[in-house]
Amino acid sequence: MAELTLQNIFGAGATQDSTTITLLKANFPDMTASASNAGDSVVVALLNRFNIVLTQAARNTNPDQSVIVAMQPNPQVTGNFGVPSGNTFLTFSFTAQVFTPFTVTPPDPDDVG
Repeated sequence: MAELTLQNIFGAGATQDSTTITLLKANFPDMTASASNAGDSVVVALLNRFNIVLTQAARNTNPDQSVIVAMQPNPQVTGNFGVPSGNTFLTFSFTAQVFTPFTVTPPDPDDVG
């Protein structure tokens, strides 16, 4: 099978040229799109999309897929004890696996896909 395209991973309308990558917020339905989404909000939306698209099952059917992202089950309850607010949080963990040629250290984006 063929390597994944930008649209396969980031959704319809994802484009790139030699200097920019453009993604449509509509492809991240769990994020409420606004003109001023926080950076960490965008990162979480990306991780959630990767968790759906870049799965082990998808790689099993397309060995040309070079990346697997998985959210770990059972988020951990953590406290922010050093902060005056004393908030309690759920901590979600994701793992990423990158498959590159055996001789590449660290992973080189030009060698995947």
